[in-house]
Amino acid sequence: MQQPLGDLQDAFTELNINIPNEEEQQEYLLPQWKDITSFLDEATNEFDVGQLVHLQSFTLFDAMSAIEIMDPRMDTGMAIEHTFESFDIEKRTSPEDTLGIMDRLVVREMAWISGHSLAQTVYTCIYFHHIKKLNQLPMPTLTSNMDDIIYGVLRSYILATVKCCHYIWTEMTQGNVYEEEDFTTNLFGLHFNDQNPDVMIFNDIDSSIMLLNHLLNTKISEKNTVKAILSRVEIRKSFLLSLVYLSKLEGSYLQTAKSELKKILELLDTVDLTIGNEVADAFDPNINRKLTSQTPPRPVELSSVEQSFKEYKLLIQRLHSICDVNDYPSVNSLMNYFFDFGAHLPYPDAFSRSKLNSIFFHNQRIFGTIVVSKFILDSIKETVQPPLWWTSPTRQPAHVNPAEFINAHDTLKTYLDRISMVFVEYFKINCHNRSRQRRMLCKVVAEWEILQEEAAGVDEVFHALEKDKEDTATPYYFSSWAYNLKLTMIEKILYLGFELDLYGQHEYIMVYW
Repeated sequence: MQQPLGDLQDAFTELNINIPNEEEQQEYLLPQWKDITSFLDEATNEFDVGQLVHLQSFTLFDAMSAIEIMDPRMDTGMAIEHTFESFDIEKRTSPEDTLGIMDRLVVREMAWISGHSLAQTVYTCIYFHHIKKLNQLPMPTLTSNMDDIIYGVLRSYILATVKCCHYIWTEMTQGNVYEEEDFTTNLFGLHFNDQNPDVMIFNDIDSSIMLLNHLLNTKISEKNTVKAILSRVEIRKSFLLSLVYLSKLEGSYLQTAKSELKKILELLDTVDLTIGNEVADAFDPNINRKLTSQTPPRPVELSSVEQSFKEYKLLIQRLHSICDVNDYPSVNSLMNYFFDFGAHLPYPDAFSRSKLNSIFFHNQRIFGTIVVSKFILDSIKETVQPPLWWTSPTRQPAHVNPAEFINAHDTLKTYLDRISMVFVEYFKINCHNRSRQRRMLCKVVAEWEILQEEAAGVDEVFHALEKDKEDTATPYYFSSWAYNLKLTMIEKILYLGFELDLYGQHEYIMVYW
C-alpha cells in the first residue's frame, strides 16, 4: 500500500535536523589559524643572509613565486625612490644629447632583435610611451630656431624607429622561428597601432634631412654633431625603406631593398660614436613594472654603443645578402647558401633567418613563383642527371608504350607531390638556430629513409619501360638523389654534434667509426 505524501513530509519534519545559521556556517568554514609571530621573530634573529624558514609543503613553485617580492623590477607593488624626475618628452635637448638618445635607442633595438623582451629594451625609452602625442606635434620650419629643429628631427627619428619595430614584429609573428626560443613577440599590453601612415613618417624624415642640411649651410658651432645626426637620420630612413621593400616579398622589390641596405653600409663606415652624450633620464629600466607581464623578466646586460653598431652592421650585411637569394644559378648552389647562412659566425639573428624563410617560400611556391615539383626536378637533374624522358612527360621515346609512359609519369608526379613540403622543409630547417636544426634533422632523416624506398619504387616503374635493354643495368636515379640528401643530413647531424659540444670523449670513437 502506497504511503501518503503528507505522512512522508511529517516524518522529515520530525527528524529535527539542525541547520546552522549564516554566522555559524561562516565560522565552520574558516581554517584553523595559529599565531606563529613569536616563533618567526625568534627564528629570524638567528638567521644568516640567504637562510629561509618554511613548511615541509614548501615547493619549487612557491619559491619561484616568491622571487618577485621586494625586487623593484618584478614587485609592482613595491614603493621605490625615484632617482630622477619624470622625463618631459617635449623638452628641447642639445645636439649632443639628441645624438646620444639616437645611438642608445639603436642599442635597445639590437638587444630586442637579439632575443630580449620589448619591456626591457625598446620600451625603456620614455618617448615610446607617448607615440600619440608625438604624432600630433608639428614639424618645425626653416624659420624655426635650432633647438626646435633638433627636437623635430629627434621626433621624426623616434617615430621612424617605432615603425621599424612594427615591421620587425610583424615578420616575427609569421611563426618562422620558435616563440620564446629565439625571439619574444610579447607586446606587454601595448601595441604599434597608434602610428602615422608610412607616407607621413617618410615625409617627416625628408623634412628632417632638409632642415639639417639647412643648419649645415648656416654658421653654427655644432656642425660635426649636426652632420652625425644627419647620418643617423639617413641610416634610419634607408633601414625603414628596406624593411618596407622586404615586406613585399616579390622579387622586383628585393633589388630596391638591396640598394637601400648598401647605402646603410656606406654610412655605417663613416659614423662617429664618440660625439653623443648619454641621457639617462630618457630611458627607464624599471618601466616594465607598469607593463603587463606573464613571467618575471630576466636580467638584461645591454651592449655598448660600439658593440651594438657592430651587430647592426652584421644585420644589414645579412639582409643585403638575402636580397640576392632569388638569383641562384642552381638548386644545389641555393642549398649551399642556406647551409652557409645558418652556420655563419656569429650566428645570424632571428629576424634575418625569419626573413630568409619568408622570401624563400610564400604563396605555396618557391620565391612565390616556382612550383615546388619543378624545383625538385631541377635538383634531381643537377644531382644525378637522369635521361631527359624520365623527367619530361613530353619526351616519349619511340620504343616505350604510351600508356606505360603516362603511368610512369603519373607515379613520378605523385611522388613529387608527396615529398614537396618535406623538401621545402629541408631548406627552412637552416633558418632555425643551430640546436633546433640538429633536433629537426634527427626527425626528418628518418622520414627520408622512407622516401628513399618510395623513390626506388619510382625507379623500378621507369626500369620496366626499358625491359628490352638487358645488356646494361639502369641506375636508380631518384633513389640515388634521395640517398644523397639523406647522407647530407646525417653528415650535418654529426658535425652539429661537434659544433654544439654534444659528444663526450668516450663517444668520439663511435662518431668517427
